[in-house]
Amino acid sequence: GAAGRRRYEERFTPERMTDGLVDFLSAIGSSRASARHLSQQRPPPVRVPSASKPARLQPAVDAGERRPMRTTRVALVCSVVARHEGVAAVVRHALATMRAAGGFEVCVFTARNDFADMPAHVVEGVAQLLLHPAFLAADLVIYHFGIYHPLFDALIAGVGRARQIAVFHNVTPLELVSPEQRPVIEASFRQLFNLKRADRIWADSEVNAAELVARGFDRDQIEIIPLAVGRPPPAALADKPGGEVELLFVGRIVRSKGVLDLVAAVDLARRACDVSFRLSIAGNLEFSDPAYVEKIKRTIAERSLACVRFLGTVEDDALASLYHGAHILTIPSHHEGFCAPVIEGLRSGCIPVGYAAYNLPHVAGRLGRMVALGDRAAFAAALTEVIAAVAQSAGRPDAPLLPLDCGRVSRRAFDQAARAHVARFAPERVGGAMLRSIAQLLAAPATQPRNAGREAGRAAESLDRASA
Repeated sequence: GAAGRRRYEERFTPERMTDGLVDFLSAIGSSRASARHLSQQRPPPVRVPSASKPARLQPAVDAGERRPMRTTRVALVCSVVARHEGVAAVVRHALATMRAAGGFEVCVFTARNDFADMPAHVVEGVAQLLLHPAFLAADLVIYHFGIYHPLFDALIAGVGRARQIAVFHNVTPLELVSPEQRPVIEASFRQLFNLKRADRIWADSEVNAAELVARGFDRDQIEIIPLAVGRPPPAALADKPGGEVELLFVGRIVRSKGVLDLVAAVDLARRACDVSFRLSIAGNLEFSDPAYVEKIKRTIAERSLACVRFLGTVEDDALASLYHGAHILTIPSHHEGFCAPVIEGLRSGCIPVGYAAYNLPHVAGRLGRMVALGDRAAFAAALTEVIAAVAQSAGRPDAPLLPLDCGRVSRRAFDQAARAHVARFAPERVGGAMLRSIAQLLAAPATQPRNAGREAGRAAESLDRASA
């Protein structure tokens, strides 16, 4: 059918097969000397007396104490490590965690690296990755998957060689992307089934875990390890002055983030609200939809929304200043597998207000104001009520005036609850969970490769459902 034809054109036309073969042979030729050098450095095989059982490999990390017992060689694989992009922060945190723990030798593999302070092997395709000496030497490979990339096909080839962990960051549903993006999203849902070849999957949230289970993944294979959020520096709502109420949006400027819903809700709120407020829109333009960006700018101009400023990409220091100056973080997303900006906002003394979509109610922990997905009128009403309460509570940090999902609370009570909630996502705590999971995996007996034919069939069925 149509799905099969698309897959053929993506992977199996004569031109694509020829290009792949040329890349593969070129990578073999260029890596021959490196592979020979690596083989000369490998320790001699362990000799096992014939009367005894084969010796079990010493685990690289003690599962109870998380103490390194020998050097563990780790390969971190992701599509890109780009500035102002969420996965980059996750990869950098994982790298820092293992370096701080000691006993790990970590190499990062990616198609793009924007950070001079983080060495990485830039590989152009899966053939270069599979033949790279550092990848071949790894005891553990950790993949960060959120969208299709050829590098993630290495999951299939790696079965039985090194232990594999796949980190699932979720895939935006087809109905929430532009027609131009549909092919890569369809390819992402097909490639998602490569994750079944991993020994363990780290899901960012219960919502992401449920998504995998709904697609036929084994729940016992999945572990919930949230993203680490250690920025910006903490701030308190109780310390923020009165005057104009500041609203903030942080995220990619794409349809699934609901930015047009936000602009429409702000237009409604300014007509109903007696309090002066301003909205700042900040988002990485490189990973945004240009047509959607232009539509937002045009809508702001057409509605004469002088209270809205479109900032686009901002650097880390400027973003921290925006968080610290804001009272309300607007989250009109239609889909979020985790949503780090909510935790960043709560760290900064911002009240999340948005849609109760996917993981948003969970990550906000009832410390925000969430309304039904897509209800712009309800979103505008919630914004109006919270804006008024923020203005009324200025200079009255102990007055229970903030109308949140957990009930009416004071600014000071909000700050106290927010500090307790965001502590769950502290880099040290998340890093500890990662190290424990790695230790347990390396200490466990190796599992047998799963049935590839059955998984391929399920992948096709999933694509048919997604394309329907």
